Amino acid sequence: MHIFFLDDDPDRVLAFRNAVCDHNLIVATTAQEAIEIINDQTFDLLSLDHDLGGKVYCPSDALSGFALVEVILELPVNKLPKHVIIHTRNQCGAANMLIPLMEEPRIELYVARFGYPEYWKILDMLEVSSEDFANNQQPNRVRQYT
Repeated sequence: MHIFFLDDDPDRVLAFRNAVCDHNLIVATTAQEAIEIINDQTFDLLSLDHDLGGKVYCPSDALSGFALVEVILELPVNKLPKHVIIHTRNQCGAANMLIPLMEEPRIELYVARFGYPEYWKILDMLEVSSEDFANNQQPNRVRQYT
């Protein structure tokens, strides 16, 4: 599976890399970098943070993960991702990203905070967690972001 992960937290990036190590993963840490990658490649799964650069954005702006929503919705049908996970802790930001994406019925949408059990369950359901990670995953292995 070809997976894209947008997050500026190095601990989250490392945890995600470990979780999906059996797949082709591309990571971006800024909205600008993410837009270039999304326009250039096709992905099966996108996992997107909203707040980037150590800032909380509400309302959303061009420096947040929200900037990708318009780009995703303008992709040709053959380049649309099959699945998008919005993994931000910012509820306002998650809603800002989710509502327009709901207009595209070909994308399966999920909202779950990164590091929470629900997030890992989504990865397991989509069969993207590496076997080693899935078999050994214990609550104390996953850093909780509250």
